[in-house]
Amino acid sequence: MTLPKTDAAARPDSLINKHDGLQYWQNATADVDGMLGGVPALFRPISRIDLQGSRTFLARLGIGSRAKVSRCMEGGAGIGRITDGLLAHVADQVDIVEPVAKFTRALRDCPAVRRIDNVGLEDWAPPPDGTRYDLVWTQWCLGHLTDAQVVAYLTRCRGALVPGTGVLVVKENLSTSGQDVFDPVDSCVTR
Repeated sequence: MTLPKTDAAARPDSLINKHDGLQYWQNATADVDGMLGGVPALFRPISRIDLQGSRTFLARLGIGSRAKVSRCMEGGAGIGRITDGLLAHVADQVDIVEPVAKFTRALRDCPAVRRIDNVGLEDWAPPPDGTRYDLVWTQWCLGHLTDAQVVAYLTRCRGALVPGTGVLVVKENLSTSGQDVFDPVDSCVTR
């Protein structure tokens, strides 16, 4: 996959700054409110609805409705809202990729969590032991990567899937303007 040739200065993803993004998340609280923007009355119902919609989506793919898959990976796991609320119910083992270590501390006690890599998605590589995933789930975090980093990450994910049956899910917000929008608060882009 190649990216269209455009002036780098005009591309919102050229404004993404890894340090600024990590700083934003280091200052966020390690709870659902911190992960979803800090407005409990607004976002707690969204979390429940989001998880139910994701469960329904996976069930339509035959994942988790009849039997668990063996292994999955969650990219950009944060505090494990998706790990605990979804993936631990559809997979025997979940590997976590999340750059902010304070968010993953509680996940160490989750029985389904096999491995935690505290690295950014742009630096993640499939485990050297040859682990293959039945499911790779990445939600609401690719905006922190440049377009080129997203393509490289998804390529690595594709190579880590169980051949022929592995499923890669990307769940992101989309810009309603038809253009990418940079957010300087957390240094991310909504595409």
